[in-house]
This record gives sequence, structure tokens and C-alpha cells, in this order.
Amino acid sequence: MKIKELQKELQKKKIDYAVFYDKDPNLQYFAEVTAEHIILTVPKKGKPTLHVAGFEADRIKKQTKIKVIKGRKIKVKGTIGVVYNKISLKKAKELEKQGKITNIEETCIKLRQVKTKKEQEIIRKACKETDKIMQHCLNNLNRFKTEQDIAKYLKKIINFLGYEPSFKPIIATGKNAGTPHHTPGKTKLKGFTIIDFGIKYKGYCSDMTRTVYYGKPSKKEENTYKKLLQIQKELITKAKEGTTFEKINELAHKKIGKKLIHKIGHSLGIEVHDPSERPLKLKKGMIITIEPGMYTKKYGIRIEDDILITKNKPEILTQTTKELKKANF
Repeated sequence: MKIKELQKELQKKKIDYAVFYDKDPNLQYFAEVTAEHIILTVPKKGKPTLHVAGFEADRIKKQTKIKVIKGRKIKVKGTIGVVYNKISLKKAKELEKQGKITNIEETCIKLRQVKTKKEQEIIRKACKETDKIMQHCLNNLNRFKTEQDIAKYLKKIINFLGYEPSFKPIIATGKNAGTPHHTPGKTKLKGFTIIDFGIKYKGYCSDMTRTVYYGKPSKKEENTYKKLLQIQKELITKAKEGTTFEKINELAHKKIGKKLIHKIGHSLGIEVHDPSERPLKLKKGMIITIEPGMYTKKYGIRIEDDILITKNKPEILTQTTKELKKANF
């Protein structure tokens, strides 16, 4: 199905072949396999082929219905579509000896935005597993002393369950939380603490953030958190088919002001920041994150959920409570 859609686009644009190499997420998307030494060739008509290094070929054959050929020598001709930022200069020059190369990045982005029913189910499962892991973490808040303690705990559970993280967990406490992508260190947990992580399940990502509090929050701090949560809930209701992601982002910045220093979210799929068109008109089957935050020199708060765009109201895939959890040593 995915490859047939790609072939329709190749025919429209008079491109003879599409070629994807190795760990390019587009190869994983169209072939539904991953390997170190692999090439996918897709003709505008006819059957695609996977060219695989000999030692990987037998393993890949068991994972795909696409024809697998041992060896990485390919024969293509005419106009050859590649994703420029996913191919090395050396490989581009090799292809230029066989034909004219052209960039098909926009085509791949367009095709990957709307998730199939199968993709939706995979990501839904990834989110359910993420909820379980987050709940384990929230149940053990009093065990942790530093940012690294939480990060190590999350990695341990993710590994134990047989998954891998979709990105390095972000744990940020106190003033460190004022930096959206803080790297967890030995800082002692105090005040608002951001816990942001996801997993990969069957090649697809989840991404969720909850903010907890170490110590006793003041009334002002509790009200600040409640305000952000209310805004997040309102923004989610706006994630409907037909609107644009940019409008939701604009509304978020209008409501939060200068304390929001990043976009309101991103597309989610094979990559945790899946590529998307700009402006992004929301369509049924798309999966995005909604993650407003407030950041100052003293603290940071962020609340993030994964959202499936449906015909009716948006479906929240991450279900962990957003009540402000508190921990005391």
C-alpha cells in the first residue's frame, strides 16, 4: 500500500526510480524493515527490491514480502529520486553515473504524514506502554534523589520490557527545567521537575511529558501549573481536521506569552519529530504532540500528550494522569 502510493507519485512526477539507503527512516517506512547495510529501489512501475549485504539477507527475508537480493550493487536508470539530506555525497555521485538524481523529500513527507490504520494501532500500543512506564516512575518518586536517578530508572524499565527509548529521557529539576532539552545530571530534585521520554515499538515512537513537584508547592506554583494544564486541555480540543497546526501554535503563544519558547508540538511517527509540511493542515489519521510549557530562570513546566486526529474529537493516546504529583524526601 505505502509503496503503491509512492509509485503513483513517481509516475506523476515522471521519476523512474526512488532509492533509499540504510537507516533512512523513509526506507523503514516504505519497506517496513531496518538494517545497517540495505538499499531499497522502487521503480515507478513494477516490483520494488531490497539489496542487502550477504550476512543480513536471510534475516531480512523473514521480515518482508519484498524481493531480497544479496549484495548492494543496484542498477537504476533515468530520473532517480532520493532524499538529499539522507544520502552521502559518495552515494549521490555513484547514482549520477546511472541517471539524473532529483530530491523527493517533499513527496516522502507528504506520504508519511497521515498514518494508516496499522500505524495508528502500533503508535497507540507504544503510548499504552509509555503510560505504564510513566506510572511506574510516578509510583516511585520518593526513591529518586537526582535527575540521573530518574533517567536511569526509566532506561532500566524500558530495557527490561524489551523496548528502546525514542530519544534520551529529559529529566530537569528546579532552574534546569527552564531549559526545554536539559541533559539530566546529578542535580538534586527540588521544585518543578520535568519528566519527558518515549519508547520505540515496532519502529514507531511515543513521546510524553509530565511535570511533578519535589517538596511542597506554594499556592502560586499550584495555580501556575493548573493554568498551564487548562491551556493544554483547550489546545487539544482545537486539534481537529481542517485546522492548521500553526493556528494551534499561535493560540498557545498568545495564551502563554514569552514563557513559551518553543513550538507547541510536532508530528509523531517513525521519527519522534516526524517531518511534516508547513503549514500543516490537520487531517484524519495524523498523529501530533501538544506540549505547552512555561520556562523561566527559576523553573520550568511542560505537559505533553500524543494526539490522533479523528473525524470527530481528537483522541488522546497518552492517558497518564496530569494531576500535579508531589514527592517528599
